[in-house]
Amino acid sequence: MQPPLPPRWLDKLATRICAPHLREELLGDLHERYALRYHRTGARKANFFFLREVVALLRPPIMSREPSPYGSPSAFSCDMLRNYFKIGSRVLLKNSGYSLIHLTGLSIGLWACMMVATVVIDSLSYDRQWSRKDDIYRIVTVNKMGEGLFERNSSSVMGLAPELQKNYTAVESWSNISSGEKYFKIHPEDNDGINTSLLTADTSIRKILDIKLLAGSLKHSTQKHWSLLVTQSYAARLFPGQDPIGKIIYDVPIFSPEPTPYEITGLIDDLPYNSHLRADAIRLEVTKPEPLVTTGIMSFGRNYILLKRGTDVGEFTKKVNAWYADFTKNKGREQFEFQPLKDIYLHSDFAEGQSVKASIRTIYIFAGVALLLLFIACVNFVNLSTAKAFARVKEAGVRKVLSGSRTQLVLQLLTETLLLFGISIGIAVFAYFSTLRPVENFLGHRLVLTFTSNILMAGGRIADVPPHRIAHGPLPRLDYLGLQTGQYLTRHIHSIVGANGAPQNARRRTIFHFNHRIARYHRSLAAIRPDEKQRPRLR
Repeated sequence: MQPPLPPRWLDKLATRICAPHLREELLGDLHERYALRYHRTGARKANFFFLREVVALLRPPIMSREPSPYGSPSAFSCDMLRNYFKIGSRVLLKNSGYSLIHLTGLSIGLWACMMVATVVIDSLSYDRQWSRKDDIYRIVTVNKMGEGLFERNSSSVMGLAPELQKNYTAVESWSNISSGEKYFKIHPEDNDGINTSLLTADTSIRKILDIKLLAGSLKHSTQKHWSLLVTQSYAARLFPGQDPIGKIIYDVPIFSPEPTPYEITGLIDDLPYNSHLRADAIRLEVTKPEPLVTTGIMSFGRNYILLKRGTDVGEFTKKVNAWYADFTKNKGREQFEFQPLKDIYLHSDFAEGQSVKASIRTIYIFAGVALLLLFIACVNFVNLSTAKAFARVKEAGVRKVLSGSRTQLVLQLLTETLLLFGISIGIAVFAYFSTLRPVENFLGHRLVLTFTSNILMAGGRIADVPPHRIAHGPLPRLDYLGLQTGQYLTRHIHSIVGANGAPQNARRRTIFHFNHRIARYHRSLAAIRPDEKQRPRLR
């Protein structure tokens, strides 16, 4: 008959208090006295006296540890870290199929997530580099077509912007800006030209956008030629190694028989590519405010206004619409909205003439796909780690028998995880760099903010992934470091039969496989780590 044992928590407390060289003798005496009191006075008094004796052990002579005659190397020493990586690499090479599946899933998941995240981040960066980006708005015309039916247009009456500046002090400046493409050639007799992204604006554009003049002038030429501001990179394509100021270039005529001459009057710094106003050159026009009329022929264009800092756009919009309804007597059939510059690229589905634009719905879908890919990669990592973890229970038991500490086991598992991650991120980065140009060709435009061009962006992404791998990778494996036989079998009972049981036909189909697992796991686990209650007490 097995002698009665004291409460488990008291027994563990006494084990922690006693020094290792006194533990066997003192705990043996405590257990003998507990068994004697248990039979004489009952469990309650036996537990009480056992608690008193455990508290009495709190004395320096009993608690002080003797120095070990054997040196214990630190788990973080250079030799131990070298061994961790050596053993980890051997484990990965030994389980080559498992490692290949791991690396393939992680690499594809990271590469796809990085690529989709690049498209999303680049799209969200449009028109956010201008110094007055929060104060620049585009006037959008809203026509009421019926009850609850409205039509939006990115163009507005040409005379509206100067009239707003005249009537409202909140408007600092305005400019009419349109975009398009033209082919320019150096000599009028040339047949082919260079495709050029062209902005057409009046001279007040310099008050709205950050245009850095490198040479020449921003003023319109007094000659009969069109004035052209060219960017530094475009000038290098036209006149490599030459000063472009004052040179004449010609467009490729579409409707007229003769080419139109353009004089380069200014050299400016390259405009941001991640902007809906990206351009290689700017054609300047003389600012000619048109009068705002209600009848007759009216011209329309894309009007941009610059408001003073801190202006309430909502209140300003109400005032403008009320004033315009009173001015035109149209009873609100035609109103205006002021679209922020930062929203134009992603919120211009109605702007048919705008060539540089995207849909915010597409960005939401891409962002969801990126998160889904990262989630699938993490789940795949966890599933593979869990499937392999239970196959290494024997290895963990042998390490414990050979005095391997829990910290060393955890560090070994973390090393294997970091090795997998390091190789996967290397493959993913190589694939990302190799496929970036084809993705840009597929999208039809260049990506400005990428992991290869932005060091902070790349560093943040790489630093963000290891916590996911550390959190999701070793945790399934850590279960078997302190696994009990009963817990292990309970998990597999639930995984095979179900936590609440399964239908009778399902149990019949799995009964043989279930019994085989019970017999196999009970033999291996009981031999490696017996249950605590089955361990003999040493006197």
